[in-house]
Amino acid sequence: MIDKHYYDRVQIRAYEKYLERINSGDPEELKKTADDDWAQAEAELCDRRQITSCPICGFTLLARDGNNKICLRNGCDWKVEAKRAEDKNIPTIQELRKDW
Repeated sequence: MIDKHYYDRVQIRAYEKYLERINSGDPEELKKTADDDWAQAEAELCDRRQITSCPICGFTLLARDGNNKICLRNGCDWKVEAKRAEDKNIPTIQELRKDW
């Protein structure tokens, strides 16, 4: 289950990002989409809390794929940029495959 409070906070921050983007007048910023706003908002908020399970589906098996932290539940497309030092402790998909 998604954390309703977290979802609401991401939604508000994504809207703020949208307003910032539209009001900036920067042509590069205007090329971005609502999905980009949502991803940036989610990344900002994820940096402020430690995620041990997927905020979308609640699945507890997370992995790193390149520079992203992803949920490994089949059908869940959640991912966020892995920026924090703690994210280095999350195994990569290749490391998990070795254990399976």
